[in-house]
Amino acid sequence: MRLAKLSLFVFFGLYLSGCAASQPLVSLPEFFQPREFHQGKEFFHSGEFFQSPDARVGVVTRKPEAPAFIPEGNYSLLDRVVIAASNVSLNEHVKTLDLSGFKDVEQGISEVLRRKGFSVRLISEVPSQDNLQNFSDPNPDDEAYFAAKDMRFLHRDLDVDFLLILEIRRAGFARPYSGLLPQEPPRAVFDLHGELVDLRNNRLLWNASISKYASPDGEWDEPPAFPALTNSFFIALEEAKKQIIETLSGDGAESGSESSKSAGAAL
Repeated sequence: MRLAKLSLFVFFGLYLSGCAASQPLVSLPEFFQPREFHQGKEFFHSGEFFQSPDARVGVVTRKPEAPAFIPEGNYSLLDRVVIAASNVSLNEHVKTLDLSGFKDVEQGISEVLRRKGFSVRLISEVPSQDNLQNFSDPNPDDEAYFAAKDMRFLHRDLDVDFLLILEIRRAGFARPYSGLLPQEPPRAVFDLHGELVDLRNNRLLWNASISKYASPDGEWDEPPAFPALTNSFFIALEEAKKQIIETLSGDGAESGSESSKSAGAAL
């Protein structure tokens, strides 16, 4: 029995509707086979998804309008204003970096799913969570997870059986602060979130978060182009894309992973 189930099942918001509360971890079994236990933790069987040949899968990716400079750590509201003012050049530069390469992940994921017998459709947009009805778990005591918002109408509207949503929740340069004092040099960060929903019954088949960061190799404070930081940005982006595809193909690390790289080689 999952006692915390009712309070935790909040389907994550898309970028335009803001961030949602934490979700329970729902893992795709390795190599797409049903498994009851993985690394000592119990998960919901999502293997039946991969035993549904010819099912139609919609894939949608979401990203912010532009990357950003992201202060981290313990600081006040006034500190944040000062921090922003002292990083104007860096913030203006990071906004110019291109996130369109993340869309390439759609092609990689589509190839993985098609090899497994699915029909894949790329979806450009899905409704905001704010406009969706809440969904009540039909049996809070069982092992099945459900999205908190009712997505079942998309089965008809999108003409797909499953919806895979991938979102960049955070992208850009992050730097930890204690008050006004920086604690480390800035680094490139990418926080991704993915979910797979069975639109026929609103079951949540997969819920994963993947974090990647890359530290610049050598001097980072080189305005206006910040070449070392810029290079680390694209390294982190490529690593994030690679891991999400490997995770869905059964070759990658499980959700919740985090890794770092030194941005030593230019892309």
